[in-house]
Amino acid sequence: MALGLCFAPRAVYRAFVRGRHSRNCYCESYDDELLDQKIGPLRERLGLRGAEIVPRPTDRLTFVGGSMTGLMLQFVSGLPLYALLCWLIA
Repeated sequence: MALGLCFAPRAVYRAFVRGRHSRNCYCESYDDELLDQKIGPLRERLGLRGAEIVPRPTDRLTFVGGSMTGLMLQFVSGLPLYALLCWLIA
């Protein structure tokens, strides 16, 4: 998410809001029945079809709070990793 915020912040925001207004498959068993489903009906069941979702104020606040927290954590914990990658690439 941190890299997405740097390169495509609007797309990340739209995906975040869409995710907050949809369901998921985490509570379902991972089996052949799930894998045999067609994409269209699955998207319908998960609430991924339809018009553009209008963000609520709580969506905006959650996005800003989560983004700021994520960016701070990414900077603190990811700094050694970035330094290593830069060293390897150089």
